[in-house]
Amino acid sequence: MKKSEISKGLYSAKVITASGLLTAASVILATLAKYIFNESALRLTVECLPVFIGAFAYGPIVGGAIAMGADLISCVIAGMAPNPLITIGACYVGVTAGVIYKYCFKKRFPK
Repeated sequence: MKKSEISKGLYSAKVITASGLLTAASVILATLAKYIFNESALRLTVECLPVFIGAFAYGPIVGGAIAMGADLISCVIAGMAPNPLITIGACYVGVTAGVIYKYCFKKRFPK
């Protein structure tokens, strides 16, 4: 790849840094929700919010990568082996959010 191709798009330092921060935010929000709502019958969580932000800002591939990374890191923290079906489902949430935003709402909110 040429240097100009690497500095643009998905491989830019801006996108990689933002993806890492959003992945960390998703893991932290999931962990906090687990400890705050541990005793209640209702489990409220906002762990998908960073995934949606990443998918809306950078597209479906980055949204899926954020969700997949957050799921894998959460499995490691919990001490469980990653379940591929759950990981693919989490990835699908990010991809779907990015695709819906790109094709449904992009025309309403031009840059």
